[in-house]
Amino acid sequence: MQHPTRMKALVATADAQWQLQTDVPIPDLMDGEVLIQITAVALNPSDIKQLDNCPVEGTICGMDLAGVVVKVKRNVRKDLRIGDRVSAFVFGCNPSRCMNGAFAEYAAAKAEFCIKLPESVPPPEGASLSVGLMTCGLALRSLGLVNEAAEREPFHAPSSRTHVLVYGGSTATGTLAIQLLRYLNYIPLAVCSPRNFLLAERAGAAQCFDYKTPNIIMEVREIIGESLCYVLDCIGSPNSTTACYGVIGRDGGKYTSLAPFPDRLRMRRKNVRPEWILGYSVFGTNVNLNKEYLKEASPQDGEFAVAWTLEMESLIWQSRLQSHPIQIQPDGLRGIKRDKDLLKTGGISGKKLVYIVQDT
Repeated sequence: MQHPTRMKALVATADAQWQLQTDVPIPDLMDGEVLIQITAVALNPSDIKQLDNCPVEGTICGMDLAGVVVKVKRNVRKDLRIGDRVSAFVFGCNPSRCMNGAFAEYAAAKAEFCIKLPESVPPPEGASLSVGLMTCGLALRSLGLVNEAAEREPFHAPSSRTHVLVYGGSTATGTLAIQLLRYLNYIPLAVCSPRNFLLAERAGAAQCFDYKTPNIIMEVREIIGESLCYVLDCIGSPNSTTACYGVIGRDGGKYTSLAPFPDRLRMRRKNVRPEWILGYSVFGTNVNLNKEYLKEASPQDGEFAVAWTLEMESLIWQSRLQSHPIQIQPDGLRGIKRDKDLLKTGGISGKKLVYIVQDT
């Protein structure tokens, strides 16, 4: 099958902007990868943070996509074939591989990190899944809530039910985390805006707390006492970190953030183990985006990601996972460039922005 050799893509500029270019080379495939003709992409807050904090001029940006497999390279370890509909996660704005990102007409993806989509999941929903699900997997493993190696044991939690607090429970990652915690037999609690309580409750939150409440620490303790020891922070701000540390009981516990934090946080409470996760660690190379976003290559993360992807694919095919509510925006790749400030200023709440790139 013949494919074009050039494509449209959003490329980062030196002044932290996105420029739509129409004559960009389609990425070459590495062993174990598939080429995806992209149907839809999702815009994540992390895309904006990456552009603002560590722009790499000349790189294609974007991480979250859905599309159709049009080429399969050798040594692919997953049964993917031309014509398969998939949701995929790629390393956008990658200084080591400039011409591969989701905000384009084609992308190269590691086959083992692709989720085959059933016909019941349309491309816009599929585009909203992969980054959030991978992030949730790494975060729950960081908290010690899922097994390290699912090929030997199932991911399921112990029989005794335990509370887990998700700060930012109405974010796209938060609603997926709440669903997964329910699936794993934990009891999720959500911190979010009251206007999104219903969204978090529909995902499975047993109790919701207003993030603006001055005495949120006391409110949480009134519900579950001093027993809380697991907290996932989907916001990663100074305010969220302070609240998360405060709700952890006197015996301590684990705190995992989706954003870097100062090293001095480790000294705040000696009986709390803090960690932050970055989805790019699953690709097996050092992540060196700027002085804050640094992660060493982790083969263990990659091995976990392969097993986790299979588990998530199974849940999607069983209709046991629902995507975060999406809002389809007009103008495809041009729309992403237009809407980045909308996401930065908080103009979107309880929705994930998705863009149709091309029909297939």
